[in-house]
Amino acid sequence: MSADDLDARIDALYAGPPGEFTAARNALAKALKEQGEAGEASRVAALKRPTKLAAALNRLARDRPDAVASLLDAEEALAGAQGALLDGSGDAAALDEAVRAEEQAVAALASDPTVAAALRVAARREEERDDLRRGRLGADPKPDLGSGFGLGGAPPPRPARDDPRDEVAARRRAKDARERRQGAVAEARELAAAAAR
Repeated sequence: MSADDLDARIDALYAGPPGEFTAARNALAKALKEQGEAGEASRVAALKRPTKLAAALNRLARDRPDAVASLLDAEEALAGAQGALLDGSGDAAALDEAVRAEEQAVAALASDPTVAAALRVAARREEERDDLRRGRLGADPKPDLGSGFGLGGAPPPRPARDDPRDEVAARRRAKDARERRQGAVAEARELAAAAAR
């Protein structure tokens, strides 16, 4: 099996229903082993079945690749604006614009706060960015709490059941996250003003 064929088969694993992932993965690994490709068989056998959240992100990547590409571009621009501000070559207005563009890119993909937070994390982390782009996430993106002027962070916990209070709590968490981002922008402006002085 050529590398391109194997790549297409792995893509098909992640594109299929999550409930069928394990059986399809094992069948592919067995076929590779029978063809004498033990290394590739081991690689395929090690692939993890996507979690529910990872499967949702993979679907977004496959159904809306242009929107995911826009998110990745927005996250890169935001990181650039933050870096420029920190090294003294940027300004708060550019950071503010990058924050707004990133928020719009996330909002275009997800209204659910958990999905939105996971998209941000996956788009920011180098080791998950390519998997997000290709729709091959196997696990929930792990939050990086120490980056991005506090713009990152863990996704809020999932409600255990459909309870209106859970929706209120989710909205409150989303509002708190917006306020933290606005505070980070204000802090960045103060840093820029101090650097200019």
